[in-house]
Amino acid sequence: MTSLQRDILRRHGLASICALLFNLLFILSYHWQSPDPRPDALYGMSLLYWLVQLGMLFWVVDGRSRHYRDPSMSLTFLAWGITFISASLAVAPENRALVLMTYLTIMPYGIFRLTWKGFVLLALYTVLTYSMVMLLLHWQQPEVWLRSKELLVALTLLLSLLTYAVLGREVAVLRAAYRRKNQELRRAMQRIEELAVTDELTGLYNRRYLLQMLEQQQALANREGLPFALAFIDIDHFKPINDQYGHSAGDQVLAELAKLLQQSVRQVDVVARYGGEEFVLLLNGQTLEAAKHSLQRICQQVRNQRFSAWNLPLTVSVGVTEYCYGEDADSMLNRADMLLYEAKGNGRNRIVAGLAPVQLTLDEPSEREGMACSAEAAGAAGQSS
Repeated sequence: MTSLQRDILRRHGLASICALLFNLLFILSYHWQSPDPRPDALYGMSLLYWLVQLGMLFWVVDGRSRHYRDPSMSLTFLAWGITFISASLAVAPENRALVLMTYLTIMPYGIFRLTWKGFVLLALYTVLTYSMVMLLLHWQQPEVWLRSKELLVALTLLLSLLTYAVLGREVAVLRAAYRRKNQELRRAMQRIEELAVTDELTGLYNRRYLLQMLEQQQALANREGLPFALAFIDIDHFKPINDQYGHSAGDQVLAELAKLLQQSVRQVDVVARYGGEEFVLLLNGQTLEAAKHSLQRICQQVRNQRFSAWNLPLTVSVGVTEYCYGEDADSMLNRADMLLYEAKGNGRNRIVAGLAPVQLTLDEPSEREGMACSAEAAGAAGQSS
């Protein structure tokens, strides 16, 4: 059961308790005041009322009204209660004073749900049912029910009920203002949450979010043994772009590269701006070898594209590593960062990949050195060609 359903059930429960008390009071008053009590009709109407009332309560509690404009069905409940009260008056006219008080008591239960138009309709419906019953009683006993007196009572009842309509309109205005403020607050909170994890310039996730996701991915890798890779990407010769074309051109380059990176990875991957012209890719479920292939494709896309209004060519340097079981986030980030600096130191526009260092004997070459050498060799081969 949702909180809305619990709130609706609480209000309907209170209203039903009050209705039960008035029903019992009405029956007792009928037995005390009626000169010839015949309660069968009143008992029958009471039974019918509670069967329908409980059926509507079940409809609301079961959630079948949740798609209605008013899930609480307040207008329906109130109209049914007024119908029962007016019908009871036809059976026991001696209880008219109690009926009039019940009309005025039942209206406040809709003050937090009905619109002012709903209140006006309910007030008119109340006066209509009351007038129809009084016309019937006047027709049966014209010497008892005086037309002029009953007209005055009906007008007084109408004015009293319309007072609730005015009050209901003011509450509706307050509810609308409260709802509007709540929506504005939710939008503001959502914006604050977005700003807390989003880079404003590029729209990518920021370092804070990246570190959170890295910790989650580490926990998943330690528990399930799933691999993942981390890549630092840095724009080559970015400072001359700012110096020659201005910072607006540099911002365009950053934003367009961010869009390219976002479009080049899967939905399960994370792209973040780490700071300045550095970006980080968190490639979930990829080994180092698979990550290298993905990054080669991304680097080729960067080389093929022109950036900003100046149609500037661009290259990037990349340092990529794979998570090693049990290591912390700082170790992995520092290793990827060092690999990036190695790529930039070896001439830029290249990918340098490496794994975490392991304990080896003196005569065994390290896997990291072998990968770095092969990367350098690939770079040298590219230059010679």
